[in-house]
Amino acid sequence: RECYINLVCDGDSTVALKFGIAINSASRVDSQNRYSIFNVVNRSVYKFPDTTSCKAAEKECKQSLDCGIIAKQDMPDGYTETTYVYNLDKIIQIYKKHGGVKL
Repeated sequence: RECYINLVCDGDSTVALKFGIAINSASRVDSQNRYSIFNVVNRSVYKFPDTTSCKAAEKECKQSLDCGIIAKQDMPDGYTETTYVYNLDKIIQIYKKHGGVKL
């Protein structure tokens, strides 16, 4: 019932956003860091009233945003849920639309 927004960083620069669903957002960011050439940092987590709304929010993000901007070899764990930094407000709007509340 949680969706996260993570920053994908290369040095001091944020090169992409990573969004998705996680049971434990802290362990999810650790997992993403293990398999990525980038530094992945949690930006925010949104809690949803139920699993269905959480999955609907992620699905809408994947359908309405340009995704997969990080190459699979650079981030094999979740590269399909990466998008441009300028989409941050759109992700937040989608999460809120589906009942997500920032933790």
